[in-house]
Amino acid sequence: MTRTLDGITVLDFSDGAAAALATMFLSDHGARVIRVIDKGVSPIRDGGFVIWDRGKECITLDLNAVVWWRVPMFSWKTSRPVPRCKN
Repeated sequence: MTRTLDGITVLDFSDGAAAALATMFLSDHGARVIRVIDKGVSPIRDGGFVIWDRGKECITLDLNAVVWWRVPMFSWKTSRPVPRCKN
């Protein structure tokens, strides 16, 4: 039986309780949730996070070595959506 969010992948860069709870619900409904943590941070959390991290994959990434590229959603001059590149 397929679930509602089968085939959806979510990257979780958050470290707060609200996002942990939200991504838990996404995982419960079939989404593949990948929790991305900084290289120096322990992947194991305590408290409510023990429950909220269920069903998630966890990867460690050196976030200081990653080059972030920002793609604007809107052009400030025209207030129209900027076309996205297709691969």
